[in-house]
Amino acid sequence: MRIKVDLHIHSTYSEDSQLTIDEIVRFYFENGFKAIAITDHETFQGALNARKLVKNLGIDLTVILGMEIETDKGELIILTDHEIVEIPRIAEKLIKKLKESNGLTYAPHPFDPDRKSLGENLYDLREIDAIEVINANSSKKYNSLAYDAMKLLDKPGLANSDAHTIEGMGRAYTIIEVRRNNVKDILDSIRKGKIIRRILRK
Repeated sequence: MRIKVDLHIHSTYSEDSQLTIDEIVRFYFENGFKAIAITDHETFQGALNARKLVKNLGIDLTVILGMEIETDKGELIILTDHEIVEIPRIAEKLIKKLKESNGLTYAPHPFDPDRKSLGENLYDLREIDAIEVINANSSKKYNSLAYDAMKLLDKPGLANSDAHTIEGMGRAYTIIEVRRNNVKDILDSIRKGKIIRRILRK
């Protein structure tokens, strides 16, 4: 089964986002997405609230718990099926902890100088699970550098919107192959590189 996913979305639980949980859930469901990750800065609360709303609405949309975390080497995004209480700030320790809990860690906008990005530190994090190679808010130049790093490190590459506004939702997304539409299978498919297409809308 092939599904559309956007794994980098910010809600009002991030100080720099205008998007409510209701706006996010309804947009992605109504536009044919089967899974999303709400990845607010330093909190799971937006994703937890989205899960509750999806359940209350009775709709077919998988919500992955996500968080964008500032580590000693730059920002990383974690994806998981359950809350993680103690979050390491050392990048290598964070990656190891997510592997031990069947979660996933990827590098968002790794070469964008206007963010708290990993930059060249990415090459030291050989155990990272994936790299965001299309970020709708990054320039073609910096996305191209991320794509080159993906090839060099032999990692799966993701396309995400990094949405903070209504206009930003769904601007970039990934189509992946999964057995079933649940968090475990989605994360497994990403780890195995079952990426069908990466799309950036104009």
